[in-house]
Amino acid sequence: MGFETIERVSAQKNDVPANGVRIAPRGQAKGSKAASYISVQIGADLAKAAGITGEVCPVRLMIGTSGNDVGKICIAVDRGGSFIAKGKPGKNYKVAVGASSVKGRFTLDFPPFVRAPVEVVAPSNGQPKSFTFHATADMLAVAV
Repeated sequence: MGFETIERVSAQKNDVPANGVRIAPRGQAKGSKAASYISVQIGADLAKAAGITGEVCPVRLMIGTSGNDVGKICIAVDRGGSFIAKGKPGKNYKVAVGASSVKGRFTLDFPPFVRAPVEVVAPSNGQPKSFTFHATADMLAVAV
């Protein structure tokens, strides 16, 4: 009987560009192979420019539905936001978006992706700072 040595390969780092975002499905529901939430990781420089400070910061997530905004995801730093960005000042932040929040909008079965650079939109007319990026076609595919 012959054996071949298996070389240990370190796990890939979840590299998040300092001025961008990394989006990935995460977790598994009990008894299922499907992901249970989407992880939105925000790079340190982007978080700082957007005004995400402290260890927790409320944010609002939106999806573009018309015109040039179709397929874009917007994250606004908003005290009334129902999602929480968690992290440490000067480091990356993470927002967890549960399966029930994305039902009918996104699939939880897509390859992770990175968007960089991402620009912060200056506030106007009393609107909070925000940033937008394009989702992938795989993420936008909705399971029927």
